[in-house]
Amino acid sequence: MFKNIINERLYLNPIGYLGLLDYLIFNTKLLLFFITTIILILVYFIFGRYVKLIRNYLPIIFHKLLLWTLSIKVEIEGRIEIAKNCDLFVSNHISYLDIPILGSNFPLRFVAKSEVASWGFWGFLAKLGRTIFIKRNKNDTINQRQQDFVLKTTNKLFIHVLNNKIC
Repeated sequence: MFKNIINERLYLNPIGYLGLLDYLIFNTKLLLFFITTIILILVYFIFGRYVKLIRNYLPIIFHKLLLWTLSIKVEIEGRIEIAKNCDLFVSNHISYLDIPILGSNFPLRFVAKSEVASWGFWGFLAKLGRTIFIKRNKNDTINQRQQDFVLKTTNKLFIHVLNNKIC
């Protein structure tokens, strides 16, 4: 019995403390998120190839929608007008929320390791968000140097740094 008490205290489940109204609100937001995501994907496939504005700003709408679903409010400190003129953003990789938080403010292209492309639904969303996939082994660096035109033609680029490596 003592062992069960210790295990319950070690794992604090935030959902376990929600009331019925909180469950209804979250489930409603989640349903709206999935419906809107499907609509955004369809709009992207129909118009995204032809209209650059849609291709650039649909990921921002998706990230804002995701943050709304998770009830995350983003507060920006500092001078945002300086960041609007930047083309390269580099950040430490703190959590999985880095991408939606930063992607909800600017039309960014993220740089990710090539394995992300094969992560099922997340890889699909990364491809829709125009993520640039980088292979990190030495044999592929020559081929990737020939593709550096992608980096030169992009508007804004975001690089996560994790353990002194580019993710």
